[in-house]
Amino acid sequence: MRNWNRKTSSSKLSSVSISFSTAAKGNFNHNRRTNSKVPENVDPTRTAFNKILIDKDIRQVYKEVFGEALAEYNANQVAKKHPERQKKDYYSSICHDKKTEPFREAVVQIGNKDKQIPRWESNEILQKFLKKFQENNPQLVVVGAYIHNDEATPHMHIDYVPVATYSKGLKTRVSNDKALNQMGYKTWNDWKDSQMACLENLVREKGYDREYMNNSNRHIADVEKFKRVQKEVERLANNKLEKMELPDIPEPEIKFNPITKTESVRFTKAEFEQIKQVINYQQIQITSLEAHKSDLSAKLENVELKLDTVRKKPYVLENERLSAELEKNKSKIDKFDEISIQNQQLKNQINTLNNLQVENNNLKLELEKEKQRSENFKIVKLIRNGLDNLFIGVLDEYQNKSKNPDIYTQLFDDNTDLNKSHPNIDQEFSNLPDVDELIEISELDREKDYDHCR
Repeated sequence: MRNWNRKTSSSKLSSVSISFSTAAKGNFNHNRRTNSKVPENVDPTRTAFNKILIDKDIRQVYKEVFGEALAEYNANQVAKKHPERQKKDYYSSICHDKKTEPFREAVVQIGNKDKQIPRWESNEILQKFLKKFQENNPQLVVVGAYIHNDEATPHMHIDYVPVATYSKGLKTRVSNDKALNQMGYKTWNDWKDSQMACLENLVREKGYDREYMNNSNRHIADVEKFKRVQKEVERLANNKLEKMELPDIPEPEIKFNPITKTESVRFTKAEFEQIKQVINYQQIQITSLEAHKSDLSAKLENVELKLDTVRKKPYVLENERLSAELEKNKSKIDKFDEISIQNQQLKNQINTLNNLQVENNNLKLELEKEKQRSENFKIVKLIRNGLDNLFIGVLDEYQNKSKNPDIYTQLFDDNTDLNKSHPNIDQEFSNLPDVDELIEISELDREKDYDHCR
């Protein structure tokens, strides 16, 4: 049980939560505490602290707001010869309409059961908010306003009738959506954000910052709403600045006291009012700038939340893992590139060796051919030497023994023909290279080429 006799110093808290909610139905008996049965969440020992700020007869309000339009509507129905279409009691008609409620209710709360500011401060803020609510929402006619201090957290119920105008039929009717649209709000959320912005400003005037509930999911969802609230605060502040005329700050009249040797400034009442207007103008400017700053902060926070969400995506985590793995494998990749270069160099050397091997085989073939030619020449030379020796022997024999000149002549002619067929045979034999020397040179060339490839 909260000790309401103990005053809580406002300096102990720097921030407090706020809330603004609406409902299609309200309960006058609950708000007035006229129920026969006390609700379980109510502490009857503190009911005396409750405050009734506005408590009007709703039927009378309907007559004041819709009476003139209703009379005109009924007169038009009679003129059109449809008296059966007249509405005798607009309030009863709305009460029987399943689509429309006769009034709506808003609940405004400052703090929560775990963290509250002093009751007198929260009550003061709620009363100021009620005044702002009526000023900012001229088409929401307040029929009841009740502050409850006998529940867990001080809060206020505002019962209001939404009034909209039409060009045909009943020209003044009950319509919440149309009333909000005619006051310049596109959606209910826009209107709610505007009320929250107004409440937050009043809380700040008391020296408290707005505290958001410690719920990350809800906090993320409220970022966009918070941005809309700040934009609405900025819009309202700028509208006020456009309507205000900033007076010139008067030159102060400075007087010097020769006795106390001090200076004093004297202003007239009109001059003092001008200074107050300047201060008020600057305060509104500060409010606009703070709202803009809060809007930018909310955008930044929203971006950071989105980035954090993206960072937690599986594909982002996998990308980070792969990036780390790639960083580790960079040295391996560099080593692989180096090995690839070496491998290519070895391939080139092998190709060179293969070419040398082919060339060596060709040389061997040529060498074999040369050997064969050399052998052939040797055979020819041996044959010639044999023939020469034979010829000489035969010639000598025939010269000495033969007395037949015709045989001698025939042998001489044959030898002459043989010499003519090989006129340079001696030179050819002298030019032939030595076979063993050729083989040795070929082997040395092969060894040099192999050393060069290595």
